Amino acid sequence: MTAAIIPFPKHPVRVLPTPQGGWLVLWRTCGWLHASLDAALADAHATAQAHGTRVIAPQVLAQGSAL
Repeated sequence: MTAAIIPFPKHPVRVLPTPQGGWLVLWRTCGWLHASLDAALADAHATAQAHGTRVIAPQVLAQGSAL
């Protein structure tokens, strides 16, 4: 019998705007609310780096901001 190692999928960190004007950082089942986009992106990049994944921020890209 041989063993097969199956890697788990990597979940990206997402940055989404909230209806109240804040920014929500989501990773798996965890979420963090931020008042500013800069704080949300900093937190998202730190979380992504710690877990070896990437950041997805579609609303930020649509507004023309650089990640």
